[in-house]
Amino acid sequence: MTPIPAQAQSTVFVPCVGANGGSAGLAQAIITVQGGVTGTDSGLIELDEGCTYSFTDPFTPGGTNALPTITGKIVIHGKKATISRDANASTTFRIAEVGENASLTLIGVTIRGGAAFIDGVTLVGGGIINRGTLSLKFSRITHNSAQSEGGGIFGDRRSLTLLYRSAVTDNSVGFSRPSATARGLTALRGEGEAASGGGILVLGTLKAIDSVFSGNSALTFGGAIRNDGVASLTDSTVTNNQARSSGGGVSNAGTMEIKKGKIIRNRATSSGGGFADSTTSQTRIIDSLITRNIAGERGGGIFSVRGDISLLRTSVIKNTPNECVAPTPIPGCRTVLFPPRPGNPPASR
Repeated sequence: MTPIPAQAQSTVFVPCVGANGGSAGLAQAIITVQGGVTGTDSGLIELDEGCTYSFTDPFTPGGTNALPTITGKIVIHGKKATISRDANASTTFRIAEVGENASLTLIGVTIRGGAAFIDGVTLVGGGIINRGTLSLKFSRITHNSAQSEGGGIFGDRRSLTLLYRSAVTDNSVGFSRPSATARGLTALRGEGEAASGGGILVLGTLKAIDSVFSGNSALTFGGAIRNDGVASLTDSTVTNNQARSSGGGVSNAGTMEIKKGKIIRNRATSSGGGFADSTTSQTRIIDSLITRNIAGERGGGIFSVRGDISLLRTSVIKNTPNECVAPTPIPGCRTVLFPPRPGNPPASR
């Protein structure tokens, strides 16, 4: 059994079926452990090994979340369990929301099939919206979608999102259905509207260790990751993601550091097949590999609007149509120079 954090007060086991089990039992367990719908208590919820807790309706009629909003400090130990929106659900809703000053830790849990879509409303965070602290350990965020930002996860300002040996896969933002790649999908956003961060969009802080971002897609920026805050990736891989504008793998408009990372086989219709920055960004990439990425126009490996990118012991090789494109040479990368386009930064929001 996973050790309960020091602040934990209670433990609830939720069986897959039967009394106090299934999706209804999981929702009730959250309320019980945190001491009410808006309680601030803490505790551990144990899920049935390998069970799928499938939701056909949001917790609140007409609401946008499958689970009650996390307002306490909750640890969910999944044992390879899945929390999902049922494929036959008649309405769309994300899986979870972490409130301000609250925390949710998922251990061995898959979050699947959330869909943040409501006509006339701009929704973010198809799988999880995080306004507090979200920790993922040995977990997966997959096949979720959102209209606007953060197909898998949306990390709000002042939020902290932690990933350890976890995966963010096959999520999408700005398209007509979850989990699909950009090819052949109907765009839901109008031309020029942002739909960024197919896997995750960060306004706060992101720390990912030994994690994978793959198969995600965005209508505009950041097929896997769009960072507008502070992000660090260590021993992590970004692969087979795509964006219709720039940053097929990663789009950085904040501060980012990548250590011992791999950015491989991502694609952008416009610029920065592997990585793209903006006029407001700072980037350090250390001991990493950026290879076999493709951009439709320029910067197969890296496209930099500002040129504020530091590469240390990093290889940018075998990208198409070129390795790096920037207004000034990027030391350590074969750089094609271009004049910035005032008023139209390709990777900005």
